[in-house]
Amino acid sequence: EDVARLFRENAELVTYRNLDELKSRIRYYLAHDREREKIRRAGERKVRDYGLTENLKRIIQNVRSIHHPC
Repeated sequence: EDVARLFRENAELVTYRNLDELKSRIRYYLAHDREREKIRRAGERKVRDYGLTENLKRIIQNVRSIHHPC
């Protein structure tokens, strides 16, 4: 559920429900290089952006706790 909330299916991430679907998707994306690369790049951007956002939130929380101890 968390993954579905963070990534757009077939745009930033590809999932599967069972072994047959996995095999089918592997065959499909091996035959469709551009589409596979587009999803890969979008997924990497999402992870990088998410990591940056979460790190900035942590830094801001730490700075606030230094200036305004609870």
